[in-house]
Amino acid sequence: VLALILVVVLLPATAIAMTRTFMPGVPELRITGGSPVTVSGMVPGDLAPTQMIELRATGAMRYRMLVAYAGSQNLAEALVMTLTTADGSVMYRGPLAGAKVGGTGWPSGADPALADGQMTTVLVSVMLPLDAGNEVQGASLTFSMVADSFQDPR
Repeated sequence: VLALILVVVLLPATAIAMTRTFMPGVPELRITGGSPVTVSGMVPGDLAPTQMIELRATGAMRYRMLVAYAGSQNLAEALVMTLTTADGSVMYRGPLAGAKVGGTGWPSGADPALADGQMTTVLVSVMLPLDAGNEVQGASLTFSMVADSFQDPR
């Protein structure tokens, strides 16, 4: 009986995974890089090593990026994150706590687009400004960038 219940529960999930894997023409975003980064022991003026993320599209699509973090809220609000493209265009500059690229609602022109086969590189840098307060002393956090892709509505 337990085996039958497991089959009933797991079969829909397996079918969905297979449908996604074998559906031709469905856009896919391949991400290289972007492993989680731990920021700890920074003093005002410190810059964490720049991280590179590559996004490659299979099919025309749009995407959004946002930061996910765990740790000190004070540090997340104090750190200045800059997201730039390989050509130096700034996609976002501001507090790590609110970092995002693209819109927040329905797919729109606010979301960056990638054509079929196109690749873009996003450079992620984080700095603790010289005017950071004592509340971030000894604080740490771990963050990563999360990408969400969807079909270009055209």
